[in-house]
Amino acid sequence: MAILIAAFLLPAVIGISYFVGSRSVSQMQADKGMLLSEAAIQLAAHMDTGLYERWREIQVFAGMAEIVDPKAPLARKKQLLETLKNSYPNYAWIGFTDTEGNILAGTGGMLEGKSVAQRSWFQEGKKGPFLGDVHDAFLLAKLIPRDPKDPLPLRLLDVSAPLISADGVFLGVLCGHLSWDWSREIKAQSLAPLQQRNLTGVHILNHEGKTVLGTGDVASWPDVSNVPSVASAKQGMHGWTIENWPDGKSYLTGYARAKGTMGSPGLGWIILIHQPVDEAFADAVLFRNQVMIVGFLVAVGAAAWLWLALGRTIRPLTRIAEIADRIQKGEAVAQIPIIDGRSEAHILSVSLNRLVSTLADRNADLAAANTALEDDIRRREALEQELRLAATYYEASAEGIVVTVADGTIASVNDAFCRITGYQRHEVLGKTTSLLKSGVQDDEFYADMWQLLRDTGHWEGEIWNRRKDGRTFPEYLTINAVRRDGEITHYVAQFSDLSDRKAAEEKIVQLSTHDTLTGLPKRIVAMERLSGLISEARRDGRLVALIYVNLDGLNRVNDALGHHGGDRVLVETAQRLRQLLQPADALARLGGDEFLIISSRFMVMAEAEALARQILDACSQAFFVDEKDTYLTARIGIAFYPRDGEDPLELIRNSHAASVRAKEQGGNIYRIFTRDMDDEAVARHALDAELRQAMNSDDQFKVFYQPLVNAQSGRIIGAEALVRWFNPTRGLVPPDRFIPLAESNGLIVPMGRKILATACADGARFRKHIGSNFFMAVNVAAAQCADPGFLETVSKCLSDAKLPPHCLEVEITERTVVGNNPTITAFMTALREAESKLSIDDFGTGYSALSYLRQYPFTTLKIDRSFVMGIGDVEQDDALVLAIIHMAHALGLEVIAEGVETTEQQEFLRDAGCETLQGYLLGKPMPADEFMALVQKA
Repeated sequence: MAILIAAFLLPAVIGISYFVGSRSVSQMQADKGMLLSEAAIQLAAHMDTGLYERWREIQVFAGMAEIVDPKAPLARKKQLLETLKNSYPNYAWIGFTDTEGNILAGTGGMLEGKSVAQRSWFQEGKKGPFLGDVHDAFLLAKLIPRDPKDPLPLRLLDVSAPLISADGVFLGVLCGHLSWDWSREIKAQSLAPLQQRNLTGVHILNHEGKTVLGTGDVASWPDVSNVPSVASAKQGMHGWTIENWPDGKSYLTGYARAKGTMGSPGLGWIILIHQPVDEAFADAVLFRNQVMIVGFLVAVGAAAWLWLALGRTIRPLTRIAEIADRIQKGEAVAQIPIIDGRSEAHILSVSLNRLVSTLADRNADLAAANTALEDDIRRREALEQELRLAATYYEASAEGIVVTVADGTIASVNDAFCRITGYQRHEVLGKTTSLLKSGVQDDEFYADMWQLLRDTGHWEGEIWNRRKDGRTFPEYLTINAVRRDGEITHYVAQFSDLSDRKAAEEKIVQLSTHDTLTGLPKRIVAMERLSGLISEARRDGRLVALIYVNLDGLNRVNDALGHHGGDRVLVETAQRLRQLLQPADALARLGGDEFLIISSRFMVMAEAEALARQILDACSQAFFVDEKDTYLTARIGIAFYPRDGEDPLELIRNSHAASVRAKEQGGNIYRIFTRDMDDEAVARHALDAELRQAMNSDDQFKVFYQPLVNAQSGRIIGAEALVRWFNPTRGLVPPDRFIPLAESNGLIVPMGRKILATACADGARFRKHIGSNFFMAVNVAAAQCADPGFLETVSKCLSDAKLPPHCLEVEITERTVVGNNPTITAFMTALREAESKLSIDDFGTGYSALSYLRQYPFTTLKIDRSFVMGIGDVEQDDALVLAIIHMAHALGLEVIAEGVETTEQQEFLRDAGCETLQGYLLGKPMPADEFMALVQKA
């Protein structure tokens, strides 16, 4: 009997164990699938949120006044682009186009001048805000450095918006290229809590079903466009499934689709988060096996115990069985007989007798209750699954969530609510949402909001609320009503803190309107203030004065003390100017060393002149920088409304023209605008434009060569390269008109580069006919010497022309070495180390500081023509020339005299020991072909 019971008990217990383990496995598998599905939903939400932030950011930036102002400086717009790019690390590039699709400005200077007229972001961006899907970078991939170990190519997302001026004119398209590396960061964050033996993977597909991000190398990404989860996601569903992939493996896959957020259309990406089935369910299978092993051990133990226990109770039970058989055979036994005694058999017989009488009655009740219980279990399991998903989203959301009852009493808040508002849960539960009111919105606003909620069940928008510490903050709030049987029972509100975004917008506006160094308004603010004062003056008949202040000598301070020294001078200058002004006056920094004062308080022009004299006195006082007294001067131009113009741009231009006249007259003075200044400014502007056009031409600039002659033998030993400008309309433009202009507008560097390359090439040809001692002299401006790359330019020109370094003589003026610029000093030292010659040009006309001859590695001194012209006529000039030659020889320098035009001058210089002569007597400047013919004839 015991053997039969044990044989029955063992498989029964094992079967029950298997059933319990299998049910647990199914539940664990479902939980794991829901976890992957929720992760896919959250990843889609994170990506939608990230795209929305960039989408709104580009729209806000495209609407900024300074960006859409056609008159705003392009350099300023580039600066704003760099500021926006640096505010978010995954911007690969930001730029904007003109109306034809040509890029006007881009971060890092990249793509400028390129046409993007056929790019979708330009075509769609003209129509309105646009989000472009992931694509390979064709232009930027060549410009942006990429980690060679990175398996993915450079991919970009396009976010663009139209640029519309204040009067509604389309100006172009602003575009931000978002690096697709951003998606990998979000993917890594989402996978961190899910990694199981590092086999959790993510696939992101675009709306066409093409994989744009996967796990592992690009080559290993399978084509999953036709798997069931992708088909479900395309229909807008989310969830999980077990499916076979093209790589032959079976995966547990959670899927969702990005649908956009807060008005952003999104890009419809499909998110798949997957784990191999064997790995995903490994823990569940292990649990089931453990349950079965425990059941088996329990069954074996129970059988052994029964084997021992039944040996003692078998006889009484046999009697009960015999009586039961009698009852079965129909004998007159109405009940189980009670066995005498106090043994287990007695107790069992009594219990069985009671059981028989009640079993039939309860059997029917148990069957009905069992059916109801099974239905209730199924409902509870479904409800628990929904509650787990809701709780996961509720607590994990980065946005604040608050649930209230119908009267606005707070019933529940999540962690993000506490983090954003500063309140703890126990401090708000049971309170109404009015504790968050900031006072920014009035009662009418809230009345309209609650009325709309009662009517439609939904409200959303920006609102200001108050934190626990009293600080107000902006948020984007969405409220939905919950109804039961047609009545509102609860409200669910979800909000995100907009403080960082608002602060960034305000910072961008501040940077675009005020100078970061001095805190003064920039040109755009000054223009607005000037326009307002002109309007008031036109109505009241008043005078408006513009005082344009230029600080002279700032470059010298920068060279001597560094840019931090120059910055301190600018800050103190701004403070001194403020002290001279009244509150109604406007002070702005236009850039560099330029300040503008606008005032409408003067009754007569003489009052403005008095202020100008005060400014000159203030700027001439010592600036104490780095424990040293530094002295500068100012020059001032003054223009008046309506005397000198009625348009803000015209008035600023005229006041600047007056300051230029003050500079031409020596500086440290003020000048009031007159009409002849405007004519000069217009002429200077026209010449500047023609000079820039000439730089793009190959036939307007010609290099002429003037012979350098040995004073003793009379033989040509070198040449000086001199540039000539043949303007198509003006004819030959004198060098003293366009060289200073090129130095002021920065064109001297590219112009000098072309002259140097041509002179080296022609010098190599001349050297073949004259001999190895021939040298080519080239004039170099201060801006070229200060260019860190100019030494490399010199080396390249010599190398390309195959001209030895000792055959090149670089001529610089005394003004170049004033200020002890370390870059210029390093250039001259390196030039001498390369064995090229270094000449100080026009000696005696500049600062004539003898310390320069000792401090710098000059090889040659060139006497200016103004001294040579007086030889034989002015005794002082004879004495000065002799003194210069003797001094140069004493310092080990050779001497060149320019401007030799008479035989008397030639003989005097030769007898005085001057080594080299130059002038019209010996040869005028001539084209390269004529110079070659002259050399061959000699």
